[in-house]
This record gives sequence, C-alpha cells and structure tokens, in this order.
Amino acid sequence: MSEIENISGQFTITLGGVPRRMKCTFGAIENIEQHVVKKSILKLFSDVQKEDIFISDVVSVIWCGLAAAGDTRLSRKEIGDMIYAENPVEAFTVYIQFLTYALNGGKKEKETPAKGEA
Repeated sequence: MSEIENISGQFTITLGGVPRRMKCTFGAIENIEQHVVKKSILKLFSDVQKEDIFISDVVSVIWCGLAAAGDTRLSRKEIGDMIYAENPVEAFTVYIQFLTYALNGGKKEKETPAKGEA
C-alpha cells in the first residue's frame, strides 16, 4: 500500500516485502529532470494523463525518491525487478502521487465556506 503521509512529501512503498520511505524534494525533482529521466515533471505528468507511461520512468522516479529519503541500498534494476514481480499497480500509484506532489509542492487547497457561511 502506498500513501501520502503528510504534506512534507513523504511516501511509503513496499519493495521486496519491506516498506521503504521515499521523499519528494527539489533535489529529487532536479535529479529526475536533468540526469535520470531527462523530462520535466510536467511532461511526465502529461504522459500519465495520456496513458503513455514507461515503467523505466516509474522505476527512475521511485529510485530518486528513495535516494532523497536516504535509501540508496537498491539499484534501479533491483527496484524494477521487485516492481515487476510484486505489484506494478502500487508502483504506478506512488509514481502518480509523487508527480502530483511535485507539481503542487504540498500546498493544501483553500477551503471555501459552504453557501450561506461566512
């Protein structure tokens, strides 16, 4: 199971039966865009909306998120093998949540009062 734990951009993904922490940080985003995937976060998110997702992009984003949280024990290949063998749906969910968080920066939406409230 994956979830956004709070507005600080921390995520949990289970790989190899072990829950692992990921973090969405500026450094992770920069690494994704400039060195690993070499596409903007906006382009990756747009690809999601067009249902044009590459598993290698999913693995790369998860790998960068793990590294940002200080977890560098797994290689991209190990992560990919675990995702493929275990639960690709969870990986896609985390990927989409990560990209969404990256675009929003964790800000909460303003609550608007219901009609008649002031």
